[in-house]
Amino acid sequence: MKRKEAASTIERNLPVLERIKEIKIEHPFWGYRRMWAYLKYVDGLEINKKRVLRLMQRHDLLVKPDTKLKAKRTLGRSKPIPERPNQWWGIDMTKVMVNGFGWMYIAVVLDWYTKKIVGYYAGMQCRGKHWLEALDEAVNQQFPDGVREGAGFMFDVRQW
Repeated sequence: MKRKEAASTIERNLPVLERIKEIKIEHPFWGYRRMWAYLKYVDGLEINKKRVLRLMQRHDLLVKPDTKLKAKRTLGRSKPIPERPNQWWGIDMTKVMVNGFGWMYIAVVLDWYTKKIVGYYAGMQCRGKHWLEALDEAVNQQFPDGVREGAGFMFDVRQW
């Protein structure tokens, strides 16, 4: 059984609740944490996070989760574990903001056994051909005489 709110509490919460409803009209997807931060730091109210949560719960102002948007996880293959250098390589790309230049893209080929960077590409663009340049550099650096047949070399481009 829930306790009934005291009249003085209802009266004290009324201006806060009205302000929450005003903000909610402008920002319908804000949760109680962002609402609390706005009330505290923008409006200058001395207010507790739990009070904001309680008011939003009681007046049905919290955002309802959309279960249709939840990511569906599938069990994938386990990541292979190499037993020697140059058995498994992986490739990945990231971008970094460089002052004065903008975004710089870096594609890296990594030996999974030694964790050594065996090839890379760094430039202002990153297309498939740049990934191949990084891979070409890695193969030429690690195998200057070429890869012999039956060496057991594997390359993985799966996304983790």
